[in-house]
Amino acid sequence: MGWPRNQIVLSTVLVVIQVASAALPKPGETLTLDAIMDLGYYIQLQPSDPIKVSQDPRAQDPYPTYAGCSTMKVFSNFKAKLFVRAKATSTVGGTWEATIQPPFAKLGESKIKICVVGSNVQIQAHPAAKDVKVAEVTVVVLPL
Repeated sequence: MGWPRNQIVLSTVLVVIQVASAALPKPGETLTLDAIMDLGYYIQLQPSDPIKVSQDPRAQDPYPTYAGCSTMKVFSNFKAKLFVRAKATSTVGGTWEATIQPPFAKLGESKIKICVVGSNVQIQAHPAAKDVKVAEVTVVVLPL
């Protein structure tokens, strides 16, 4: 005899088993126990690839301005407000800013778009190469 499917709990956290104060079952009878646990906040972003930036022809000064965006899925067991920030990570420097739309994640699955723009980027400060990490975007999550 196995556990009923709706009573299986898979977790690496502490599981507390509570036994009702009723009399224990007699031999041959079934005892049903509830398994309970405290669930913490869970959020997962599924970016497909790094955000690819390229020269921004719409910028007032397009030569040192680079921009790019990426759309990704968010899975969460709570509603959240999302904030983003960016910083330079290579010798090309620059001032990097990030934006996110929408700035909220709903319960379940959501889609967000993160964009990053670097101004005063000095590409001549780094040897020619492919897929150079020039900035890092950090996502900050605030439960609602």
